[in-house]
Formats: sequence, C-alpha cells, structure tokens
Amino acid sequence: MATLGWTWLGHPLVDMGLGVITVFSELDRPEDLTPEHLERFKTYALDTFFSVAGRKNSIVLFTTNFPATHPSMNAEVKPGKVRALLDLHLEAGRSDAPPCTFCGAPSATYEGKPIGVRDRIPLFPGQEIVNFYPYGRLGIPVCGRCLLCVLALVVGAPLVSGRVMVLEAERPELLLELLRWWLPMLRERIHLSQASGKDPDTLGRPLSNVVHALVQIQDRIPQDHPGDLTVYHLSNSGQGADFQLYRVPSATVGLVAAAQRAALRPAWVLLSRRGRDPKSPDIHPRWTGRNSFYECIAQLPTSFSDLVRRHLIPAAAPGAREPGVRIWPLAEAVLREVMNMESQRVEAARRIADQLAMEIMDSGDRRLLDRLYRARTYSEVRRLLIMASFGSVRRGNAPVASFQDFVSVFEEADDVPRLDWRLSWDLILIRLLDQLAASDWFSRYGAPDLRDDEDSDEEEGA
Repeated sequence: MATLGWTWLGHPLVDMGLGVITVFSELDRPEDLTPEHLERFKTYALDTFFSVAGRKNSIVLFTTNFPATHPSMNAEVKPGKVRALLDLHLEAGRSDAPPCTFCGAPSATYEGKPIGVRDRIPLFPGQEIVNFYPYGRLGIPVCGRCLLCVLALVVGAPLVSGRVMVLEAERPELLLELLRWWLPMLRERIHLSQASGKDPDTLGRPLSNVVHALVQIQDRIPQDHPGDLTVYHLSNSGQGADFQLYRVPSATVGLVAAAQRAALRPAWVLLSRRGRDPKSPDIHPRWTGRNSFYECIAQLPTSFSDLVRRHLIPAAAPGAREPGVRIWPLAEAVLREVMNMESQRVEAARRIADQLAMEIMDSGDRRLLDRLYRARTYSEVRRLLIMASFGSVRRGNAPVASFQDFVSVFEEADDVPRLDWRLSWDLILIRLLDQLAASDWFSRYGAPDLRDDEDSDEEEGA
C-alpha cells in the first residue's frame, strides 16, 4: 500500500501526536505511514476517547466541550462526532480554503466552522471568542491531518499530576524512543480502565520521569548530538488553561547517556538510589516516583549548586559511599559537558584538592577537614588554603595551592573573586573526600561530622 509521506512539522503538539501514531504503528519514520496504519490507529483512538483514562486526558486537552465528554450531548451521537473529527484528514480541502496554521495545506472545517478552537486544539481561544484571531476570523485554520495528530495525544501523551506532558525533541528519533518507552504503559492503563471502569493510579513527577526514561533508553540516544528536549506540562482545562515549560539541553541528555557507562555508572546508581523519595513509590516499572537527584539533573545548568550541595557532596562523605564508588568522575563530567567549565580550571581544582588531601593525610588533622567543609565565605576559604599551605611547606611539601592554580580557580582579577567561586570550592571538596576515602583515611582517623549547619550560612560573595 502506498505511503502517505507525512513528515515532522516542527510544532510540539502536532509532532508529538505524529510520533504517537508512528510508534503505535511500530514504524521508525512517519514517512512510512499508510492509510491502513491510520485506520487501525483511529479505531483504537475512538475506543480510548470513551475509556475512563481517555476521558480524563480528553478533558485536560480539549475541555469538556469535546464531543466525547460534552455533558449535554446525546450519548448516542458522541462516537459519530468523534469519528468525524478523526476522519477529517480524508477530506480534500478546498483550494480557496485558508492554509493550515501548522503545515500550510488547505484547512478543513467541521460542521461549517474552522476546527482550530480550544475544544480541539489545546490552549487556543474558545469558539465564541473573536479577539486574538487573525483578520477577525473565528478559529485558527487547521487541516484534518494536523487535527488527527493533535487528537492522538489522548493515546500517547502522559497525564501527569493533572496536566498533559508534551515533548518537543530537536532530534525526532529521541522523541520516538521516549514514546516507545512510555506507550506500552499508557496503553496498559487505558485497557485497565476499560476493563474496570475505574481511574488508573495518578502519574506524577514529569521531570523525574523524563530522566528515568532517558536512563532506560540510553543505548538508543544519538551519540554525536542528542539534541535539546523541551517538556510542556500543560492543561487546557476550563478551570484554568496554563502550561509550564522545562528545557533539558542536549548536553544534559548526553550526560545521562554517558553516565550509564562503566566509569560513571556506580556513582550514578548510588546517587539515583539516594535521591528516591520513600513517600513517592513507583507507579509502574516504566514510571518512577519522585527522585530529587533526577529533578536536579533535568534542570541543569541552573540547578548545579543544588546538585553539588544536596547530592554530590553528601554522597562523597564517609558513611554514604559504597566501596570503590568515586563521585569526582561524575562531577567532572557535569563540569565539562554541561557547565562548560574550562579544562584548565577543572585541572587546577583537581590539583588543589589532591594537595589538600595529601596535607590532611600527612598531618592527620581531622579538624582542618571540618573547617574546610564548613567554610562559607571567600575570605574564609582563602585563609584556610593559606594556613594549609603553610603546614604543607613546613613538612617539606609543595604549597596546597600554587598562585597560578588559585587564580585560575577562584579569581577574575587581582583580589576579585569569581561570581561562581563557591562552585569551584564545592568541587574541590568532592575531590578531597574522594581522595581521603580512596586512601582509607576515614577508617584510621574516623569520619568527621559533615552535616550542613544551615544556620551558619553567610553571604557567599564576601
């Protein structure tokens, strides 16, 4: 059978739906879709609209005014009206019809009116509102093909915490892989709701589950340039249409994939296990509960300070780590791949940390480690490094921090600290704890109390 030649259009609502149809049809490219594929999908989608799970999705996506959920519409006519909307792509648009807003093809109408209104396209104005439409027309021109793709979201867009999660991927193959991970679970939930007549368990935590899914598909993420991933967490409900947007940069997607390989995986596994919230259990093997580590990863680079202070340093502390697990390699990967820190600065931070570790091991000074960990101001960090350097020189060793390394890591100019000096200091602490643990220093001298004293936080720029 001849293919339809449908392609990606670059709009998140349409492309997400097209991806759902493609994955449902067990294809690798939307260009390979045939009329037979569409017929099978539309039959399934029609049943989904009238399942308990599908009705909930439909209300969030299209409001209660959509035919399947319209409260005052005769139940006997509802399936026919939904099928008519699903079949609009079969109608040839008039040559004089306005072009579709999404693809430029001739637009379609439904019952004599444009189909681009709020109860068919999420976040568009309603049918009775003329303001904000081009040329004073009622509704946005949309073709039947693009409408079908948007309606497909009922099948394949997860309903998460009362909102629908729509993904936009710079690399379409990444979108398809994520949908391949989620769609079996979503179809299972639809079938269970059809059989039981009850709502399935509520899904939560969109960002935790984006990272969880990336971990599961890591061997199928494009290696050269995974591409950015944008998460739209939206509701078109009549109670208040709104959406939140989260952007997961290509570098973060690549980091998640790289962290599953041998060198970084032990640290990733430890951190992901520590990040799990015992009060937020997994809903399904393909849908995890809240994971604070995953939430930080998803919001990099803005969440980097939280990642370091709440996850990397506590995991590097004695008593938290597992034998042989090093946290520094993962921290270094985040620095280089996501934070774009210069290699020279990373290496300088590593040298300072290694020299500090040598000084503490030679002196057995656990009090110095306590003071280093609790340093909160730039002047305090500088003073402690000078003191440690004096001690190192007295023992016949090199200073803890050379002038060049100190300036490279901490200063913009003479006596002017970098705005992100605290980031560098936290990384030095991670490397320091890693080195002390690797040398078995804590078993000989005991583990100091490295819990944060929140009341001691001072202004970090002084």
